[in-house]
Amino acid sequence: MRYQPIDPKLFIDNRTKLKDKLKPNSIAIFYANDEMPRNGDLAYKFRQNSDLFYLTGIDQEETMLIIFPDSPIAKYREVLFVKRTDEQIAIWEGEKYTQEQASETSGIETVLWNEHFEKIRNMLINYADTIYLNLNENDRAQTEVPNPATTESRNRACGARQHRSRCATGDRPDAKGRFHHG
Repeated sequence: MRYQPIDPKLFIDNRTKLKDKLKPNSIAIFYANDEMPRNGDLAYKFRQNSDLFYLTGIDQEETMLIIFPDSPIAKYREVLFVKRTDEQIAIWEGEKYTQEQASETSGIETVLWNEHFEKIRNMLINYADTIYLNLNENDRAQTEVPNPATTESRNRACGARQHRSRCATGDRPDAKGRFHHG
């Protein structure tokens, strides 16, 4: 919400251009960039995924977009998911889009809170023949920002100096340093 209002027709037209290029019965899923921690409870200035901003005009973390032009359920042909907001979040994290504001900004009629994303995504994928995912394709990319407090406490519990060492509790990291039980 750092910008002067942009006519939502721009984003509607951008989504139409994308839909024209999709294979029949395809679903395209776009994710916001992660917030990158700086220190303590501070984060670097957020920068939205360029593709998501191009398609929606939404500049907010934890946002997802599903485009499925051939969805058998009409209201799910374009669905935007945004972070739930309230007065407490506005005080501590800053103002976030309401569902109505996100709809006005993007021109997307169906805007839901992001806690509904997995259920809707999983349902819609069953109807699609082709799935397009807009993810970071760098081999070293992490789609989740690690929580230093969790990693540190897990390492202390394991008596490990490095996050890649084997833990006596049975947790062990994979090649990317993520822990798995077993």
